[in-house]
Amino acid sequence: MTNASVAHRAAVCRALLERVDMVGLWTEEGPTSAARRLRDHDGEDLTDAQRFLLMLAWDVWNGTGHADMSELLRLDVVTRRLVAALLGALAGTARDLDAWLERARR
Repeated sequence: MTNASVAHRAAVCRALLERVDMVGLWTEEGPTSAARRLRDHDGEDLTDAQRFLLMLAWDVWNGTGHADMSELLRLDVVTRRLVAALLGALAGTARDLDAWLERARR
């Protein structure tokens, strides 16, 4: 996602975290200090879904989350499909990311 704008990356991160009621960890400019602390402590005390989506958000942001794809398989089907669609959008264009963001917000 290196070619995506900061605004696109932040929007994707916020959409991911919104799924697990953690959108406050990310602003339109980037991660908060609380998001950094959680990443640095490997998401301890978070649910599986919260941890995975937080680490995925960090991977989208700058590659430092190291989300474990095997954890994705333990999540609900809606989340798995949303993440799969995101991976496709990340391989595409800004228009593909916009379409993913619209879908994620529903």
